[in-house]
Amino acid sequence: MTSRRMLLVILVLATSACIQLQGLPPASRYFLLEPMSDVDKIHVESTLAINIEVVDFPDYLRRPQVVVQQQDNILHFSDSQRWATALEENIAAVLRNNVEQMIPAATVLIGPWHGSQANENMVQLSVRKFTGILGQHSDVDIRWRVIFVAGNELSGTFTHRHAIDDSYEELIRALNLALAKLSKELVTVLLETGA
Repeated sequence: MTSRRMLLVILVLATSACIQLQGLPPASRYFLLEPMSDVDKIHVESTLAINIEVVDFPDYLRRPQVVVQQQDNILHFSDSQRWATALEENIAAVLRNNVEQMIPAATVLIGPWHGSQANENMVQLSVRKFTGILGQHSDVDIRWRVIFVAGNELSGTFTHRHAIDDSYEELIRALNLALAKLSKELVTVLLETGA
């Protein structure tokens, strides 16, 4: 009986030592996409009503982990590198804020839950890629469609790759840059065709 207890104590201690040798898991870091900090051109004369809606979003991006690509189309989900909020909502909110900065008199809403109005220009986004390969480049692919109040439509594809180092911070900066460029492209389309 005593030898069994002694063996049990030794096993518990050995297991505890193994767990301690592995160390603590890395602390989680939380990232948030942010609106543009500087605007090249502000269009004060336009009072467009705009509804921005993400209509298609990949399931693999609907998770708290920041997703990066690896070779041969392998995805990596980091447990310690996370989004501070739902990525789909964060993208829509940043685009809304960017458009509001460039067209301050516009009414910019995020759909579809508020109900579309007849006087709104609808911006629909289909996100295909919103990731990158650490040490290489970011990789953004977003299809857009603008349905104007007059009934006409325009659509296009926005792709963006930006060289990055092997840090998650650099990846997030590159993704922010992509959203800033997409925002400028959408504002140009809205003002040239929908004004």
